[in-house]
Amino acid sequence: MLVACTAHAQSTTAAASSATGDNAAARARDAFGERVGQEQVGLYNENQVRGFDLATTGAYRLEGRYFLREFQLPDMILDGVTVKVGTNAARLKYPSPSGVVDYRLRAAAPGSRSLSVHTGIKESNAKFVEMTGAYGDDIGRFSIAGGTTATRTRFANDTKGFSVIAGAVPQWRPSETVRIRGLFAIERAEYNGDFQFSTLGRYVPKKPKLQNYGVPWADVRRTSLNTGILVDAEPTPNWTVTATAYYADTRRSPSEFTNVGLRADNQTASITYIRSDLARGRSLTGEATIERAFEVGNSAHTFNTATRGRLSRSKTISRVPFNIGIISLDNPVYPAEPILAPAIGALDSDVDQMIFSTGYSGTYFDRLEIKLGLHRSIYTKTVTPPGGMMSARTDRKTLYDASAIFALTQTTTVFANTVKGVEESGIAPQNVVNRFAVLPPVVAREYEIGVRQELSKALGLNVSGFDTTKLTAGLDPAGVFALVGKVRHRGVEVSFTGKVIDGTSVVLGAMLIDPKLSSPLVDAGLVSSRPVGVSSSIAFGGLDHKFSWAPDWAFDARMSWQAGRSADSTNTYGPKGFVMASFGARYNFMWGEQQAQVRLLTSNLLGGRPFIVGPSGLFNQFGPGAWRATLRVTF
Repeated sequence: MLVACTAHAQSTTAAASSATGDNAAARARDAFGERVGQEQVGLYNENQVRGFDLATTGAYRLEGRYFLREFQLPDMILDGVTVKVGTNAARLKYPSPSGVVDYRLRAAAPGSRSLSVHTGIKESNAKFVEMTGAYGDDIGRFSIAGGTTATRTRFANDTKGFSVIAGAVPQWRPSETVRIRGLFAIERAEYNGDFQFSTLGRYVPKKPKLQNYGVPWADVRRTSLNTGILVDAEPTPNWTVTATAYYADTRRSPSEFTNVGLRADNQTASITYIRSDLARGRSLTGEATIERAFEVGNSAHTFNTATRGRLSRSKTISRVPFNIGIISLDNPVYPAEPILAPAIGALDSDVDQMIFSTGYSGTYFDRLEIKLGLHRSIYTKTVTPPGGMMSARTDRKTLYDASAIFALTQTTTVFANTVKGVEESGIAPQNVVNRFAVLPPVVAREYEIGVRQELSKALGLNVSGFDTTKLTAGLDPAGVFALVGKVRHRGVEVSFTGKVIDGTSVVLGAMLIDPKLSSPLVDAGLVSSRPVGVSSSIAFGGLDHKFSWAPDWAFDARMSWQAGRSADSTNTYGPKGFVMASFGARYNFMWGEQQAQVRLLTSNLLGGRPFIVGPSGLFNQFGPGAWRATLRVTF
């Protein structure tokens, strides 16, 4: 009976990944977000979930295990990425109220001997070559999967660069009950300095032409390292022990940024250049869990206890922003590179955290599933500003999660859950007075109820209502990026996924929320109750079809909608909503004795370049219509 309530959980293998290529739709079990390689489907992604910026919350898991990333994990070591919300997130041993991004590692099956070469041209004329492989001995004792890629990068905003990535996931089974996995990935990237648009008043600017408006000498050089070890053991049939250690290190030296202040005349912009000599983040995270499982009559029970911890170190050395002056948007001419004043020192922000957890999960009569978790977090943050005195603060919080899932029938499941957790607030963006300042953590609470209906063995419908509350960061009237009040996102979401007819699959989803900000400034009428940079509605539709008369061909179409957003705290202006659409095809064939696939994709078919704005008030602009053509050959 509980099949109905667990059918949308992810279950993937390396073999499935090889068979589908970068086909996220073939792997999706709901419409909440799935990424495989270069392709993404669903309502949410690794950056935003239910109107929240997940990149700042730190709500990442590695196959359900707690870890902290400093930069996105490279695809060389990943089998895929799933966004988990609601019950899927609540089932984790340590859930997060705003949702969770769960990464899956590559794996090689026993007897695997494969090498895949993937090359072509991606959007914005970016060229790449990628090699991935897998090896597994015949008895399943040892395996390794991974690869390397080199990309001549060109982004949608016309900035350019290159990146080289290498990574591997080795696995060793010293016995039937012990599995030890490692991971290692390193990335080196260089590209033109970042730039973003802002406005010098309360207006939505006209769209400037496609141009790299960053100062010509700007540069970003980044090195990212991710490494770790995962251990799973079953000393007896009823006991499970897991341990994870993970180290991430991302260094940007230099990191240069251009703030392009679009003026009301729609012809000129005020340019501000910001240089950081160093922006480095390091984190060491670990988790150890022990589980005891047993059955009593028609019920099954599991008790667990866990210890999680992190040591995070952040260092930033930046210069005072320099006003370059006014440029023409049609024919930008920049002066010579200025001589900047020396940096006044480093901003150091250190976080030490320990989390002690105990939990219970049980199933009763194959119809009811209950999960309870209790967590004690001890969070210490130490900040040393440039030329200033060190300050430290320790927060002790008791957190919890609870969920109940009940199978009304073999096809209908109802569920409810609540989570109280600590989430990160991220760092201040580069365009504000307190740029790079690390914001304090916040306590978030989430409540949700919903129903899942299995319409067939291959088709499912999810409907849920959620309510999430937490302190939120934004610009205050003085231009400082800080915690500005409490935000509440109350809404509903719908997911409809699966095979509707033979050869045709769909991924459909929609979310409607009512975001509300409350604070003394709102009460005084100085700012709006609508948060900056939040869309009140989003929708996604995806269709994949394989013709019975041409089984080697598959066609796909995608369309997404985002409602408009407020661009400042007064809610007087902001970009309108927009639609993005794409269409593509896959062709599988034999190249001699080798399996091969051609992937063709056109994106942004409507041709517009809409703006989107974030909580900092900075505008990003989508690129124009683009195309992709790639070839994958597996040996």
